[in-house]
Amino acid sequence: MERLWCDDVCSEAGRFYTLPACRQYPKPIQKPHPPIHFGGESDPALRRVADVGDGWYPFSIEPDELAAKLARLDALLAKRGRSRKEIRITTCPYMRPADLDLVKRYRDVGVDEVVMLLYATNVDELQSGMDMLAKTVLEPARRL
Repeated sequence: MERLWCDDVCSEAGRFYTLPACRQYPKPIQKPHPPIHFGGESDPALRRVADVGDGWYPFSIEPDELAAKLARLDALLAKRGRSRKEIRITTCPYMRPADLDLVKRYRDVGVDEVVMLLYATNVDELQSGMDMLAKTVLEPARRL
């Protein structure tokens, strides 16, 4: 993807896939290219983050479990001469109740961004839910 985003003409002949010479336009406005974020919590996923990632998105994982995965990621990054300062960590607690305490726990283990889900069946519920989330989580979290 980086080559498609940056080079005028690109081709690839790898172990599993061959891409003949091609062009991709329009080019992204981010320079040199958009950040590459990987999901997943397996060792291969963490290796991809350490090798070429700009971000990691573990999903539906408790902060305590995430701390151990981040330690593993730190070791993989160090082997490659990189550090976590180069990686943006984003997570989503998915179906867990999202409150300020959970956001603090994620922050304390090294998460940069928490994505929260909000379910509603109509516009009024959505507005009410957004107001509640802003008041009880988002606004207090900005002051952390």
